[in-house]
Amino acid sequence: MFSVTKLLAKLKKPIPRKLSWRLTLIYAALFSAVLIVLNAGTLFGVRYYMVEQAKQQVRSSTENTLGRLSASAGAANLSDPAYLSEAGTVSEINIAITNPSGKQISSSNKTLAGLPGPSSGIGNILVYESHDRHFIVENTRITETNQMIGYLQVSYDMRSEYRFIKLLFAFMALADFLGVAFAILTGFLLSRRALRPIDTLTKTARKISVGDLSRRVEVGPADDELSRLAVTFNEMIERLQNSFEKQSRFVSDASHELRTPIAVIKGYADLIDQWAKNDPQVLEESVAAIRKEANGMAALVEQLLFLARGDNKKLKPQKENFPASGLLHEIVEESKLVAPNHCFEETVPENLRIYADRKLLKQALRALVDNAVKYTPEKGTIQLAASDDDTGVKIHVTDTGIGISENELPKIFDRFYRVDEDRSREKGGSGLGLSIVKWIVDVHGGNISVESEKGKGTSVSIHLPKK
Repeated sequence: MFSVTKLLAKLKKPIPRKLSWRLTLIYAALFSAVLIVLNAGTLFGVRYYMVEQAKQQVRSSTENTLGRLSASAGAANLSDPAYLSEAGTVSEINIAITNPSGKQISSSNKTLAGLPGPSSGIGNILVYESHDRHFIVENTRITETNQMIGYLQVSYDMRSEYRFIKLLFAFMALADFLGVAFAILTGFLLSRRALRPIDTLTKTARKISVGDLSRRVEVGPADDELSRLAVTFNEMIERLQNSFEKQSRFVSDASHELRTPIAVIKGYADLIDQWAKNDPQVLEESVAAIRKEANGMAALVEQLLFLARGDNKKLKPQKENFPASGLLHEIVEESKLVAPNHCFEETVPENLRIYADRKLLKQALRALVDNAVKYTPEKGTIQLAASDDDTGVKIHVTDTGIGISENELPKIFDRFYRVDEDRSREKGGSGLGLSIVKWIVDVHGGNISVESEKGKGTSVSIHLPKK
């Protein structure tokens, strides 16, 4: 019983079929159907033409014979062989003349048994088919002085025509068989060749792993669907590779960023354990250092959580329409309290309004102003300006600080990237601020650009679309 159950389970499993075989069968079936329909149409057309020609011949022979009979002077002698001369010109034609009772008077010596009686189907052309016998028959009354004196039967033997049709049928059947075989072979070869890029794609996909994303599918010169599929696959792997490299770098940088404060905290904890128990000054210094590193770690973790929620699309901007002057004035006033030794300026039209998440936009502008304060010497100027045009609103944060070199500009929005590693660490930067700014701008459907020159300052421009 167990073996029977296993056998039934195996039989229920779908039989794997290659796409190439399915395409071959579909191609062969369509080709065969078209070929059979064409051949059947040809056979029907040839038969129809031959039957019509035979009918025309019978009709012509009937008219000629009746013409001879009517042209006879006086009473026609129905037994005269001259009336059967039409049968001598066409070998397939047979003419028989009978009296009104149906008894044969004369015939062209081609006795054809089994034909319809001479009185049946008068005036019509009959198609008589029985087994291998095929005839075209026309029966007509013979009249003289408005009196019927007999019947005229003209028949056409289509034996030769049907023999030709049979030979043509056999030839076409052989052609159908060879055509189907050729269609299967050609379809298989063409499908194999057409699907070869998919096989290559499958083999490449199997070789790709997390540790090796460098493999790519070779794209041929043809611009077809499969080539575009290969290009799309390569682009997808390229994006995956970039994403994986960024993720690996992000994890590595996050670990590196956390390793330093953890090491500092551990060092001061050991110092407290060994020396600071009886030294209030060392204890106070150690506690202050631990608190500073803990605050830095808390800020870093908060930034990481913000970016993680953003990447997972859990942060949804709550957009509203608000005046730009109020937001920029608020940021300037707060910055003056934090950095009283810097000069702040704001330029914004009173009637300018912004459609955005006010809280997120303020966070982005605060981050830009904080960066400007960090890298602008005291007495330097930091300017916030806003303007609008047909495309949207532009906000500029410009400083007179140390600037950024041209080759560093494309990387400043990468996570954990610092233009100057030592100077950034000294000023408390984690390398995530500009990444958060870029995410906030992107989620609003805007764009951000930076212009900077070493020693002359930096200008960051945010463009937000209109509502």
